[in-house]
Amino acid sequence: MIVGFGGLSECGKSSFAEYLRIHHGFYRLKLRYFIECVESRGEKVTPEKVAMEFLHFIKRHYYVQRFSIESLHDPYVPAFLKLMWGERFQIVYLDVDKETRCYRASLELAVDSSVACTIVDEKDKVKLDRGANTVCQIADVVFDNSSESLCENLDRFESLLF
Repeated sequence: MIVGFGGLSECGKSSFAEYLRIHHGFYRLKLRYFIECVESRGEKVTPEKVAMEFLHFIKRHYYVQRFSIESLHDPYVPAFLKLMWGERFQIVYLDVDKETRCYRASLELAVDSSVACTIVDEKDKVKLDRGANTVCQIADVVFDNSSESLCENLDRFESLLF
């Protein structure tokens, strides 16, 4: 089983992946690692090459049965992985309103809310330029993670996934 997380800044991708790691034994990965593997060989990064890097990684770690992969910032890699893995690959888009994301950033970074919003806006611009908001269109699950209670959100999410 593979769960891929998409969403904008401060939507909870890392928190959800960490929860799966701790409570369900998922091996937690970042998509960026596989992109860097392709780049390190001097090759042009394509969704197919990134997906093949991920496949090779899974084959080398045959003893791991559950993976999460974070930061699906474009729709192409997750769509290709979905073609390869079918129902074994679940795309989850975490949807959170901007006000909540700014509030979370201000707490995490210990900065004023206006500074946090500026940081979120800058990070979102990069992700939106890559097409991060379109991942929700191919997601198996679009999950509203706006509630202030992380435990409540994780319980609701867990009931959808398992």
